[in-house]
Order: sequence, then structure tokens, then C-alpha cells
Amino acid sequence: MQVLADEQSTRDEVEVLACDDRPVTRVRQVNARLRVTRVASLGRVWSLPIAPTFPLYLRQRSGVLHFHHPFPCAEVAFVMQRQRNPTVVTWHSDIVRQRAARRLYHSMLLRFLRRVHLIIATSPNYLRSSPYLRRVALRRRIVP
Repeated sequence: MQVLADEQSTRDEVEVLACDDRPVTRVRQVNARLRVTRVASLGRVWSLPIAPTFPLYLRQRSGVLHFHHPFPCAEVAFVMQRQRNPTVVTWHSDIVRQRAARRLYHSMLLRFLRRVHLIIATSPNYLRSSPYLRRVALRRRIVP
């Protein structure tokens, strides 16, 4: 993600919004066009950060939003806010190990996928094997 943000910031303003492992939000200006905001987290459940203020930070963003899945905290915040920003998601993996979380999250994930404009899969095999990516055939691309 750092390489992507660094390269994009040579042309555009970029802000990386992520969850911190600490209970305090930290903002770091990396260069003139790149800022990293690490939103406070209360800990993790099923390897996922619990960051109640993340939706507030996401709501303040304009321009293109680029999510990296799986990141349920951001995806749920996006769906709850009904933002209309152009939205891209890079699909790194289905949720595999956390079956209970996947069952709870399934319908929200489908709503998220219906709202994004472009879904990037990392391989043709993954595109074919993911039950979620098969549902969104018209808006998906492969970028290895």
C-alpha cells in the first residue's frame, strides 16, 4: 500500500486512512501530497480492528475512494454513510478463516459490492473462484 500511495502522490493528493493498533488517532504528513491518518482502535476481534470513529473520518473524504478488501470496518462505514464517491476496491482475499464473522458480514458485503464502481482482482483464478466476485462480473478487472 505504501508503494501505491507514494506513486499516486507524485500526481495527486492522497490520504491513506487506516486503523491504528493504539487507542489514539495519529496523522502524519509524509510529503506535500501524501497524508496518513491512523484512526484509533480499541483492539481487535477476529483479527479485525474495532475503530468506532472510523466512519467519521471516512465521511470527511472526497474524491476517489480505494478500499483494500478484506477491511470490514471501512466497508461497513461506507455502506452506512451512503457516500457517492467514485469507489474502487482491490479484492485481496475472501474472508476464509473467520466463518462466524463472514456469516454476520455477508449481507453488508453484498451491499458494499453493489455500490462500488470497480473491483480489482489480483488473478484470473481468484476471480473465478470467489463466490463474491462472480456476482459482480460487469465491474471487475484483473490487475496482477
